[in-house]
Formats: sequence, structure tokens, C-alpha cells
Amino acid sequence: DKVSRIWALGVMLILVLVLFGNFIFSDKMLFGTDFVDIGYYEVEYYHDFIVENHSFPLWDPHIHGGLPFVEGMHGAIFFPLTVPLRLLLPPHRSFGLSEVLYILLAGWFMYLLLRYYRLGRGASFLGGLAYMLNPIIISLLYAGHDGKISVMALLPFLVWLLERAMAKKRVRDFLFFSLGYALLILTVHLHVVYFASWLLGAIFLFRLIRGIVIKQYSVKKSIVYLLLFVMAIVLGLGITTFQIYPPYKYLGNYSVRTAITEQHGIQFSNSWRLNLEGLVSTVFPDFVGIDLGKRQTYWGRNVFRLNSMYLGLLSVILAIAALFALKKPILKFLAGYSLFAITYSLGTQTPLFYIYYYLIPQVKKFRGPEMLFFFVPFAVVIGMAFAIDYAIKYASEDHNEQKHIKSKGKIPKKKSKNPALFRWILWTALGSTAVLLILSIIGKPLGIWWLKTAPNFQNVNIQSKMAALNRNFPIFLRSAWIAMFLSWTAAGILLWRMKTKKLATAAVVSILAIIVIVDLWRIDKPFVVPVDMEKYFPKPPVVDYLKEQWDGRGPFRTLCLPQTMSYTHLASFGLDAVTFSELHGNQLRWYDEFTGRHQQPQNIQKYFNFWDILNIEYVLSPQQLNMDNLVFIGRYGNFWLYRNPFAFPRARSFHKWETTSHDAALQKLKSPFFIQDSISNYQNTLLIEGKPDISIPAYDSTSVRYAVGKVVDNRDDDFYVEIDMPRDGFLFVSQNWYPEWSAEENDKQLPIFRADYSFMAVPLERGSHKVHFYYQAALLKKDIIISIVFGVILFVVLVISVFFGKTKERDGTKNEKRDKNRR
Repeated sequence: DKVSRIWALGVMLILVLVLFGNFIFSDKMLFGTDFVDIGYYEVEYYHDFIVENHSFPLWDPHIHGGLPFVEGMHGAIFFPLTVPLRLLLPPHRSFGLSEVLYILLAGWFMYLLLRYYRLGRGASFLGGLAYMLNPIIISLLYAGHDGKISVMALLPFLVWLLERAMAKKRVRDFLFFSLGYALLILTVHLHVVYFASWLLGAIFLFRLIRGIVIKQYSVKKSIVYLLLFVMAIVLGLGITTFQIYPPYKYLGNYSVRTAITEQHGIQFSNSWRLNLEGLVSTVFPDFVGIDLGKRQTYWGRNVFRLNSMYLGLLSVILAIAALFALKKPILKFLAGYSLFAITYSLGTQTPLFYIYYYLIPQVKKFRGPEMLFFFVPFAVVIGMAFAIDYAIKYASEDHNEQKHIKSKGKIPKKKSKNPALFRWILWTALGSTAVLLILSIIGKPLGIWWLKTAPNFQNVNIQSKMAALNRNFPIFLRSAWIAMFLSWTAAGILLWRMKTKKLATAAVVSILAIIVIVDLWRIDKPFVVPVDMEKYFPKPPVVDYLKEQWDGRGPFRTLCLPQTMSYTHLASFGLDAVTFSELHGNQLRWYDEFTGRHQQPQNIQKYFNFWDILNIEYVLSPQQLNMDNLVFIGRYGNFWLYRNPFAFPRARSFHKWETTSHDAALQKLKSPFFIQDSISNYQNTLLIEGKPDISIPAYDSTSVRYAVGKVVDNRDDDFYVEIDMPRDGFLFVSQNWYPEWSAEENDKQLPIFRADYSFMAVPLERGSHKVHFYYQAALLKKDIIISIVFGVILFVVLVISVFFGKTKERDGTKNEKRDKNRR
């Protein structure tokens, strides 16, 4: 048995090494669209900050005018399986290798769970293989969605811990589940973790209710198990408070996501759903196409699709057959949950989504309902494994039963020639063949009619979608019929196995493994794209010039016009950047409102004074510009570099100000009078929110030049500003205001006001000053203490439960021996 287990896990390891060999055994990075857009920068900043400063980053100053590091969420910064890789390896390697590790663990953990369900090693191996290679998991590599992959990888492990706790009914097993749940939360994709929590809670209720129905649990014990489960969840949440609560509070009060949710309501939650045409692709591969590289054949009603939703035709056929033929309670439960997941994933295409939206807590904060569909492969693979296990054992059990009856001298009774599973596999395969035949004949005109008739909720270009449909249809026919041929081959092997014992188990497992690998591998392979790092993150000559200026004068921002550098590309060299198409999704809402990112034209496209306030000192262009407010510096490679002489320094003084409300400040900054007025304008008058305890000096402030502050000892979340104030006034810092920032001088706390809508200002008296700005992270520090307290509680209870459990087991053993001796 041990050899068989090592063999099964070893084969999965070899397959992963082969599938990712071009990446693993190279110095390349694993391509992912989000990784290229922002993931690489996040990993690099995290790695470099810790290595250089020997402390944890709290504030990211290089993008979006600055945003909180932990609260704003910068990837798996606390996940134990990821942190060592990100600290020890180069960023372009650590990200991809962590994804490879998740995929391997997905197979191993599914194998572990299926063995717990008492399935044979062959069926468990095939289930682990099908889950590990499932295109829904693998295809997320191309999008760079490592958080989703990690949750799906850990899911079978969490279910195993929960099932084990419910079966053994021991406190310590619930505590182990609690530790596993904490690990799941630390994967950082809290959206998918939230969905995974639904499944875990549903499994617990299923086991509890079933235990009561079959009288396995008394009412008293059921209450105890309910309390143990709640305890496990609370402890898991408590241990990870530092990961959950700061982002949760930030999301609800400060993130741009909140503004979008408030404005669009259910439309926001309904975006990026699984459309009905896409649902067909879950069974028949490539039906709606994909926007993969140069392929561009996705014709569904979402704007684009970078991932596959293919479950595996063979897996679906066998799962359906197992559901109706074997009638296992766990399969019925998983089928019901899958139905719920499908209806949720379809969004407002069914009225059920409105019920989910208004009744399920916190759903309103999330978009992308199709992410719940990611849990359907989990259910389908388990159903598939049950079907294979039954088919493999059927003939052997029949043979053993016949031998046993003959040895007793009885006339053997003939089993039914065709067990229920045999019939269901046959009819399900025939039904799927009939559906594919119909789609092959009328699929294209049906798709065209559907595009013209169905609601176009994302306002996609229907003509371009129909062109994509024409390009995709031959690909779909070839791909789907290959899947059908492979499925029939596998079905034939299983049907043959149920008819005769002559086909060895090893042969059945080997043939089915080859079929599963061939069917899923061909879908997976295009999503595994190793690339040279220099292709996406070269160091342009202009970076050296900008770094030289930065080192000499202190921080500033560079506006990267389209077709130059992305803002994270420039930020990866430690420079602050601005673009017209910034991507993060969790930046501060008032920064987005200041730049006008969600409107056309944007504020930073229409109002050049916004460039000045934002400390945009340089502009990078793909071509020559003729703008009065810019001075040409030089050409660096393919880029033209210009300087904005009117830009505010990162820190400067103001000696005239006006108090205003938050909304009024933004409107005034757009006012032509405030931009051009010679007496009071954005260059000499600061817009302050709040009531500062300082008076405007009694002099003609228009005749007093501002003082430039020098940023020193800059560690991003902790820096000093040296400034010589010619008059009483404000020290303005062109960095996003956030409540966790503090300022002090000579151990005296100074108030920080929000200024010019999004930035920071500190009142100072005339004279020389050295102001210390630091991100205090008060909420995070409190949450870390809470997490430590919960961790200590869990550890103590776990030690006590293990000790008393072993004592009880020893006493039980002694009593058994004593009773045996008496007998």
C-alpha cells in the first residue's frame, strides 16, 4: 500500500515537472496577464523592501499616489507556503513556482480526500490527476490569478480535515481544521475564500443533519459538534484577524471598490458572470472560444475570456452516472451544491441571483459570480472517482462472491449483467453525443441568433463577436469531438471492466490515466507560457536618468503616456508613476476621484494643474509633444522625456489656505478662476478640509515664495521632511492622505489635514523644521495582538486535548487488558 501511494503521488509530481518543465528548469517567468500588469511589481516591492529594510512594508508609495500595503492587499504576503519562496527567490521566479506548487498540492490533496472516502488507490489517483490538471485551475495561470489557484488547491485538504473532525468527534481534530481554515484565509484571495467557506459550512450542516436523521448523533451531541465547528471557525478567523480585518475595513470605507459598489449595486455584483453560452463550454471544450494570445476566438457576451471553464467531458459523464446509479449521500449533496453554484454563477440570468444578492451576507461587496463555479470541478471529480472505483471493484467483487458461494457448496446466483452504473454511463455518453451532434449541425446559426437576441449587458460589439464565432467554430468541432472520442474510449474500458474480470486493474487505471492526461493536457498546455523576463520588464535608458534625478532631488512622479511604460513597470525600479490606465482595483477612492480615472476625459487629461498638484515632474511620451507647460529634456531610446517646471515639489510650504468640504475641494480645483486667478489660485492657496488651529499670516501672501521641503531618510512608510518655513503656514506633501499616517516633531504630535482633496498637509510655524512622517498601522498592530491571543488559545486547547486524549486512550487500553486477563 505504501508503495502504491508513493507511486501515485510520484506520477503526479512527474507530470507537473513535465508540464512546467520549460519554466521550472530555466530562468524564465511564467506569464500571467495580471502578473505582468501588477503582480510582478507587488512581488518585487515586497521582496526588495524586506531584504533592504529588514522590516515589513506598510505603505506602497510608488503607485496610485500611495496606498496601504496590507489593507490595500498586495498578494499572498502572509501565506506560509509562498513567503519563503518570495523572500529567497527572484520575483520573476517565485511567483510562478508558487503556482506550480499549488497545482501539485491540488492533486495530492484530492488523492488524500478520496482515499478518506474509502476509494481504491487507482480511482483516487485518477481523481487527483483529473483535479490537478483541470483546465479551470490550470488556465488561471495565464491570467496570473495565483490566489484563486491556491484556494482551489487547499479545498480538498480543508474538506478532509472537516470530514475527519466530524467522523472522529474529537476536539483536537476540530482544532486541526481550525488551523487549516486559517491557512486557507492566508492565501489572501478573500473573495474565493468566502465562497469556499460556504461549501465548508454546507458540508458541516450536511453531515450534522444526516447524523441526526440516521440517529448517529443525539440532539445533545449535535449541539456539541455545532459548538465545536463554530469554535473552529472563530479560532481560524481570530488567528488571521491581521489578514482579514484591515482589508475588510479598508474595503468598506476607503477603497475605490466601495464607490463602484455604491454606484452600480447589483450590476456590479453581476459583472463577470458565467453566461449561458459559456455554460456549454464547461462540458464541450472551446464552444465559446478563448482570447488566448493570437487566437482571439471568444464570442461570448463578456468583454473577453482568458481562462477555460472546461470541466472535462469524461468527468461530467461519469459524475452524472455515479450520482444516479450509486445514490451515495455525499454525491447527492455535492450535486445539489453544484446546482446552487451554477445558478449563482449565471448571475441575473436567473431570478435566483436576486435572492442570493439580497439574502446572503456580504455578497454585495463582490463581483464575478462565476468564481463560485470554480468549486464545481471539486464535486465533479469526486463523482468521477466514485464511478471509476465502483467499475473497477464490480467485477472483482462479483468474482470473489462467486468463489465464496462455491466454497460453501451453494449454487451461485447470477448478478445482473448490467448494473445501474453500466446503464447510466452508457446512456449519459449517448446523450452527450446526441447534444454534440446537434451543436455541430446548428451550433453556428444558433450562436449568431443568440448574440442578436440575448441581452447585451456589457455592451460588447456584436459584429466582432460574430466574427470570433466564425473563427472559433472549426476549433470547437475538432476539440469537442476529440473529447467525445476519448470519453467513449474511457467509457468503453469501464463498461468492459464491469462485464469481465479479465481486464487487470492496473491496465484500467493506466489507460484511463492516459485518456485523462491527453484530454486535459491539450486544453491546459496553451495556458502554460514561460517567457523571458526581459521581454516584459526591460530597463529602458530613461530609467537611469530618472533614478539620477531621484537620488539628487528626492521623490517625484512621472506620467507615462500610452505606448511608453506601464506605471508598475516604472514603479518596479523604485520610481513613482502615473498613467491614464492604472490597474490595481483596491486603491484609495479619493485618489481615483482626484485623477478622474472612471470618467472621460479624466481630470489628469483635462486639467494640467492636476499634474502640478500630483507632483508630476516628468512626462514620458512615445512621440514628440508640443505643449507650452513642458520642457524637452531629451530622447532616450524610443521615448521622449519632458519636464514639467510648474510641478509642485513632493513637499512644499503654503502660506495661504481656504477651508472647504471634501466635494467642494475637487470642484474648486477644476474651476478656471482658481486655476488662472492672479490673487488666489491653486499655486498659492491650499484647500484644507477641517478646522486648523492656525491663522493666515497678515501679509500679502502672493509676494512670498513657497519653501521647498527636502525628503530625507525615506523608507516609504517612514520618512522625514526638512523645511525652512518663511512664514506660518502648512507643509504640503503630495502623497495620499490616509488616517493611519502620523506626523511629529521633537516628540510632539502634529495634526495631518487632508489637502487639495487627496493629499496631506501639516500646520507649521515660521522657522526650520524636521517633521517625521510615519505610517503607524494602529489597526494592524491591534489585530496582530488579537491574532496572537487567539493563536495562544488554540495552542493551549490543542495541547490539553491531545494530552487528555492520549491519557484516555492509554486508560482505555489498560482497562481492555485488565478485562481480558479477568476473562
